[in-house]
Amino acid sequence: MNVRARATHLTTTLTAAVALALGGTVTLPAHAAGPSSVIANDTVWTDTDGNPILAQGGNVLKVGATYYWVGTKLVSGRPKQVNLYSSTDLENWTFRGPVLSQSGTEGPLAATGNLWLGRPQLIRNPATGTFVLVVEVTDPATKRNHVLFATSPTVDGAYKPTDDGATPVNGTTMGDHSVFVDGSDAYLVYVGDQGGDINSTLNVAPLDTNWTKVKPAVWSERNTGHKEAPGIVKAGATYYMFASGMDWWNATPTSYRTGKDMSSWGQDSWKSVATRPASDNSYGTQFE
Repeated sequence: MNVRARATHLTTTLTAAVALALGGTVTLPAHAAGPSSVIANDTVWTDTDGNPILAQGGNVLKVGATYYWVGTKLVSGRPKQVNLYSSTDLENWTFRGPVLSQSGTEGPLAATGNLWLGRPQLIRNPATGTFVLVVEVTDPATKRNHVLFATSPTVDGAYKPTDDGATPVNGTTMGDHSVFVDGSDAYLVYVGDQGGDINSTLNVAPLDTNWTKVKPAVWSERNTGHKEAPGIVKAGATYYMFASGMDWWNATPTSYRTGKDMSSWGQDSWKSVATRPASDNSYGTQFE
C-alpha cells in the first residue's frame, strides 16, 4: 500500500481483518503505543523497546495465552528477514528476533538482487506440534513467486527450510497467498499465474498431513478483476473469502464472497465490504 495522505483511524471492529497486513515503516514519525480505542494508519507502531515494528504482510498466531506476530522486515538495500514479535494483549509487542533470513548467494534464501521473501504465514500443526512458516520467495527464472516451507519445533526457534526448497505451486508461479486453518486441516489460498498472465487465477489447495506440501486445488477460478491478498475466515457454518483489488502498492477496496466449504465458492458473486465511515480504499490498508 502507498503512503499518500489517507484516513487516519481504523476502528477496532476491523482489527481482526487487518491484523495480518499491518506492518511498520521507517519513513514516518514514530508514535509510542498507548491505550486507545483505535489503531492509527500511516504511523509507526513501536515495540516495547521503542523500535519500529518491522513485520510487513504476515499474520498472528495464538499459542497458549501469547500472541505471536510474524512479518517481513523490508529495508531498502538490505537482505530481507522474517521477524517475530510476541504480545499478551495485541497492543504491546516484544521483539523476539528474526526466525528466517536471506543469507546466501544462491538458492531460495539468496540475498543478492531484489529477491523477494514475503507474506510469511505462521501455523502450528496440531498432529505433530511443529510450527510451520509458509513464505513466498522469488523464482530467479521467472521473477515470480514460488512457495517455501520452513519448520521449527518451537515458535521462536530458527526455522529450517524443508528439503524440497522453494517450489512452484501445483506447477505454476504465484502472486499473493495466505494460509487458512480449519481444525486439523490447512489450506493454501493463493493467486496463481498462467503463463505470462500474472495473478490470473484464485485457488484453494489443501496442505498435506505435515502441512509442508501443497496438494491439488479443491477450488480454482479465473481471477476476474485481478484480485490479490486473498484470505479466508469462518463465522458459524459460513466461510468468507476476502480479497483486495490489484493496484500494486496502492490501497484498494476490499471484496468478499461466501462459501459452505472450501470447494464451494461459486454460489454468489463478490460484494464490497461496507465501512463506516465510508471508505473506497479500505482506510488505506489491505486485507490480509
